[in-house]
Amino acid sequence: MTEEQKEKRVEWARKFEDWGSEGWAQVIWLDEVYVVLSDQKGSVFVTRNPQEEFHEDCVIPKFKQSNLQIMAWSCIMKGKKGPLVVLDYPGGRGGGMTVVRYQEQVLEKMVHDCYQEASEERGWVLFEQDGAP
Repeated sequence: MTEEQKEKRVEWARKFEDWGSEGWAQVIWLDEVYVVLSDQKGSVFVTRNPQEEFHEDCVIPKFKQSNLQIMAWSCIMKGKKGPLVVLDYPGGRGGGMTVVRYQEQVLEKMVHDCYQEASEERGWVLFEQDGAP
């Protein structure tokens, strides 16, 4: 991390240090994971003993078909888990996440219902997506 990034994180933490557990219980945290299953994405190292060379736990499968790429999103808050949403996501250049995809597949499909339910239970609720604009 750069010094500027470190300073911004400390500034952010100080801004909310008085919230306590009650304040943080009002935050919905949202994040994504991008998964690529392929044998073309770099080296994979397996630690094994010589006699375990072909042991099932030490072998990595090869994919004969094209790569499998998915993007999944979910959210959590104190005492609650949101749904895991697998996106219709073509990936790659020109096929990445767009504002329209984000609104349709994440905000409308997942966050809206979680937010409504949490608001009914807890009153005010905040939504945090890892600093994304």
